[in-house]
Amino acid sequence: MNIKNKDRSTKTSHRRPPEAELEAMMSEALGRAFPSVPRRNFRLQERFVVTVGHETLEVDGLRDWKAVGRADIILFHQDRPLAVVELKRTGLDLTDDDRRQGQSYANQLTPRPPLVIVTNGSDCRLSDSSTGAPLVPESTEGEIVTKLFENAAKVAAANLDWAIEVLMGPDAGVWPGAVRARTRHVLDQMTGAASTHAKPFVSNFLIPRVATVAVKRALDAGQSTILITGAPLSGKSHILREFAERMASSKTYAVFLVRGGRGGAGLFQRIANMLSAALEWAVTEDDIRQWLRRLSRSVGDPVLVLAIDGVVPGSPIANDIEEISESGFGSRLRLLATTDDASGLLSGSNGRDVTALGEAAQTIQVEVLSQIEFQKAQEVLAGHRIGFLKGADFAGEYRAPWLLRTLLADVSQDRRHADHGVVLSSMLGISFIDAVRKRFAAIGEAARGFRLIARDFVADVARTSSELALEISHGFVVRRDALQQPARDVIESLTAQGWLRTYRHAGGEDVIAPRAPDLFLSELAYAISEELELQAAANPQEAGHWLADRLEGVFLGDLIGAQAIRDMATRQGSFSSGLLVGLYDRAPRAKPFKEGVVAFQKPDGTLQDLRINGDGTITLLDAARQPLGDPVDLEGELPQTYGPMVGWMILAQLAYLPAAVGDDDQPSMGGSLLLEIGTCPFPLMRAARDPIGHLVHDIAGHGSVLCVENGIVEPATSAMQQFFTAQWKDADSWLDEALSRNSLPLLNRILIALRQVRHVSTGARKEWAKKVLKDRIDPAIAAILKQDKPSSKRPGKKVRKNIGQK
Repeated sequence: MNIKNKDRSTKTSHRRPPEAELEAMMSEALGRAFPSVPRRNFRLQERFVVTVGHETLEVDGLRDWKAVGRADIILFHQDRPLAVVELKRTGLDLTDDDRRQGQSYANQLTPRPPLVIVTNGSDCRLSDSSTGAPLVPESTEGEIVTKLFENAAKVAAANLDWAIEVLMGPDAGVWPGAVRARTRHVLDQMTGAASTHAKPFVSNFLIPRVATVAVKRALDAGQSTILITGAPLSGKSHILREFAERMASSKTYAVFLVRGGRGGAGLFQRIANMLSAALEWAVTEDDIRQWLRRLSRSVGDPVLVLAIDGVVPGSPIANDIEEISESGFGSRLRLLATTDDASGLLSGSNGRDVTALGEAAQTIQVEVLSQIEFQKAQEVLAGHRIGFLKGADFAGEYRAPWLLRTLLADVSQDRRHADHGVVLSSMLGISFIDAVRKRFAAIGEAARGFRLIARDFVADVARTSSELALEISHGFVVRRDALQQPARDVIESLTAQGWLRTYRHAGGEDVIAPRAPDLFLSELAYAISEELELQAAANPQEAGHWLADRLEGVFLGDLIGAQAIRDMATRQGSFSSGLLVGLYDRAPRAKPFKEGVVAFQKPDGTLQDLRINGDGTITLLDAARQPLGDPVDLEGELPQTYGPMVGWMILAQLAYLPAAVGDDDQPSMGGSLLLEIGTCPFPLMRAARDPIGHLVHDIAGHGSVLCVENGIVEPATSAMQQFFTAQWKDADSWLDEALSRNSLPLLNRILIALRQVRHVSTGARKEWAKKVLKDRIDPAIAAILKQDKPSSKRPGKKVRKNIGQK
C-alpha cells in the first residue's frame, strides 16, 4: 500500500482549528512517547490516500472523532512516516482491537511506519507495526527511532496476511471507498456503446426511473430487502445502476454491485473473488460472511447495500441470500436484487410456504416507461441530438427502454447524422427493421437460433394465460412448451452467450425472452413470411386472413406483417393483390362488451377483473371474483372493445413502401389503401400501456376522431404525412377523391397530416400545406359539422381514451 501526503507543508492542527482537543492530546501523547525528541520534528497527517491492490482509496482519519472520539493519524518524523496513531478521547479504554486497527494500516503503507501508537491522552502504548510486540520508550528515543526505521525497511517487502475484518472493518473507514470502487469497476465492465448488444448499459444513456426513488424511500424507511421485478429488458438492471451512481458519494449508503446468474459461485464467494482481485488479498468465503456479519451490527454510516443483478431461484446466489435473510444480519446490511421470477424466490419449492426472503422482502415492480419517465428519456436522447415528432408520447413501443437504446444505436451508426441531429417519427415504422438487419448482418448463429424459435412461435396457437397474452402484446416471449427439438437444441448455447433469458412467467408458463428483441422482431417477420408464402400459394385472400388473425395481439404486429409481405415479395418478385384484399376483409369494429366478466389491464400492467352487468353498471372484482364495493353506474357509456386492428394497420404500413407505388399515370396503390383505411371511425393505434390516454372527439354519426393536439399517432396518418412531405405529384388529385367521400374521419386524418407537414416543411411545401388546409380541408370539415349539428359550436365531446387496454 502506497501513501501520498496530501499536504506536506501545513500542520493539520492549523488546517482544522475546531480540533484543538485532538491537537492537545497528540502533543501529550508525543511528550509521553518521545520526551527527548523536539516537537518541531514531528508532523501529523489526518487525511491520506492509499492504494489497496488495484484500488485507490482515501482515509479520513478524523471521520469518527466527533461522533465516537476516535481518530487515525499518520505521524511523520522529519518527513518520514514513523507511526500510525490510534487516538481515543480521554476516558475511553484502550483495547487490543485498537492496536490491530493501527497495525493493519501500518502494514499497508510504503514505506512502512515502524510504530503503532495507541493513546487516550493519559495512557500511551507503543508496539512494533510488523509484529505487534509492545515497546517501552527509553531515554535515547532518537536511537530507537533510527533502529525502528531500519527494521521497518527489512520487513517492508514481507507479505503479511491481514484479515479482512481489520482493514475492511466497520471502524476502519476504508471499506466504503473500496466497495464503491468495485461497483464502479463492475459498471464500467457492463457499459459500452449503444450498438454493443452484449453490454447492458450505454455510456451517457441512463433514464431516471420512478422505481429508483421508490428504492431509496424503502431503504430510508428501514426496509432490509428489496426485490425489483418486471419483464425482461424493462430496465431492472438500470435501477441498480442509477441507484449506485446516485449513492456514489452518499454518507448514508454504499452500494456493492454484484452480477448474478443461474450458476457459478454464491454471493459470499463472488464478493470474496471481487475483493481478492481488487485488494490482492487471499479473501475467503468465510471471511466475507464474518465481515458482513460484523459490519451489519456496527453503528454509524454508511449502510452497506448489496445490489445483486439477476437472481435466479435455486441458484447459489439465491441460497446465500436466503441464508442472510434467515440468520438475522444487522440493520447496516441491506439487500437489493433484481429478478425475473419473484415468486420462485418468495415461495418455497412446494409453492405454498413463504421463504425467509419472502417474509423480509418488499417487491417493486418495473414496467414500461411512464409518461414522466418517457419525458426524461426524451431529455436524455436530446443530449445525443435525437428528438421525436409530436405524437411520440402516445406510441406504446417508445415506452420500452430497449427500443430507445436501439434507436440510439441506429442513429449513432448512421453517417448521415454524424454532423447534425435527427428528428424521429412519432411512431415506429418499417424502416426500423431495415436498420436492425444492417446492424446484425454479421451475427449469423444467433440470428439462426432466433429464427428457429420464431418459427415455433408462429406455429404456437395454444391458449395462454391472460397474463402471458398481455405480455405478448407488449413484448416478445415464447412458451418453452411450444418449442420443437431444433429450437430446444440452441436454447442452452444462446442463453450462455447472453442472447436469451429463461424464466417462469406470472401466468404460470415457462417462457424464454430474447435479450435482443430487435433481432427477434426481424427473424419473426421472416418466419411469418415463410408460412405466408405457403398459404398464399393456395389462396392469397385466405393468406391475408391468416396473417391478420395470427398477428392480432402480437407486439408490433403491423410492422411484422408488413415486413413479412416485403420478404415474401423479395423472394418471389411480387405478391398477389388478393393478400391485400384478405387484410382489408379484417375490418375493425367497435363492439360494446356483453354481459359477463372481463379482465382489464391497468396502467401499471396488472389485471383487474370486472363484471359487466345487464343494467348498465359494472362491478370491480377481487382475485376470487368477489365484488369490491357497489356497482358503478356508467351513465349509458358502456365500455367498448376495438378490433380486429392489425389487418388494416399492416395496410397502413405498406401504404408508403416504394413497392406499393403505382406507375406515373395512376394514383399509387398506397394512396388507394389510405383512402379506404382512412375512413375508419375510430383511431387505428397499437395497444399501449398508456397512462395519459389520447384525446378524441366523439361525434354522433361519425365515430371518434383524434384531436389534432395529439399529433400523429396512427400509422395511416403517418403515411399520409410522408406522402405530402415528399411532394407526391398525385397529392391534389388524391385530395379531390378524399373530399368527394365526405368522410369526417378521413378528412380529420388529412388535417392532422397536413398540420405536421406545415410544421416540419419549409418553403413551397410549407405554403402548399397551409393553402390546402385553409382553402379545402378546414371548410370541408366545417361543412360536415354544420350539416349534422347546425347549432353546435364544438366538434363533439372531447374525451380521453386508451385503445388496446381491454
